[in-house]
Amino acid sequence: MFWENKRYLTILQNEKVGDVLQLMVGATCVGSVHWTSKIGDHLQMGNEQGYFSFGGSCVITIFPSSSIKFRADLCEKSSEGFETYGLMGEMMAKYSF
Repeated sequence: MFWENKRYLTILQNEKVGDVLQLMVGATCVGSVHWTSKIGDHLQMGNEQGYFSFGGSCVITIFPSSSIKFRADLCEKSSEGFETYGLMGEMMAKYSF
């Protein structure tokens, strides 16, 4: 039905770690990505930025090198090749300094 992936890049500015890249990928069967925020909006953690329509998708977050430390269980499962699902608001990492 939908064969074209959608990709959107956002640069999040964080005082403690620097610029954080957030790549939203509307993958297989995603009709579109709907943005509810506008360029220049100052979003707080947990605010809606947008949402995906119809189907699966993922959000990839890229932090500056050595700026965060992931939870030990996430690192362990990842090294074993297992995917771990996260819930909104769930802590997955801490600042490493």
